Amino acid sequence: MSEADDYSDLGFDVEAHREALRVFADYGFSEATTRAGLKARDLVAVRMKSGKFGIGVTDDLSSIEQGQRSPVCAAFEVIHQSRNGEEVQQIRAGVERYFRRHFPGRCVDRSGEAAVPESDREKYVYIELWKPSD
Repeated sequence: MSEADDYSDLGFDVEAHREALRVFADYGFSEATTRAGLKARDLVAVRMKSGKFGIGVTDDLSSIEQGQRSPVCAAFEVIHQSRNGEEVQQIRAGVERYFRRHFPGRCVDRSGEAAVPESDREKYVYIELWKPSD
């Protein structure tokens, strides 16, 4: 069984991300961070190859989905969810670290934005991709 077979439930061809899997392993990513990174990478490297993007965290997904996103948003996807604030922060930071190094100029540093919400609600790590500017 290849590494890519371990992620067949993600619903896309993980073979296209073989090099990323190696980098994720070199970075020491957890299984959850690897899965989140693959989901995000499929969006920005396969399905939408242009436009800047950012990785964020929220515990109020409904407000984001109901129009709180930027009007130039081209795509928005949840890449991980958990009630554990430390876990979502580690996953957001790990995924952003990978993208800032391997997709420079496209990945916007959002690490200084809002902290992980301190609620007992479910928290979501998401990727938001913006339409390319003219």
